[in-house]
Amino acid sequence: MGACPVVTATLDVRRLPGLRRQLGVTQVELARRAGTTPSEVSRIESALRPSGILDRMVDALTAAADA
Repeated sequence: MGACPVVTATLDVRRLPGLRRQLGVTQVELARRAGTTPSEVSRIESALRPSGILDRMVDALTAAADA
């Protein structure tokens, strides 16, 4: 699998699925290594996909703070 790129605390978590694929690691293998299930890895990766709702939530909270 080659050398793993440096992963820092500032890693953008939305990049995790792409990084996993870039390293050639399947969801099954990542789950095994992380001590979880493939379905949990899938669920987490799906939640990281931009849906627009996060931006709308931030906008709503910002508007509430300004009110």
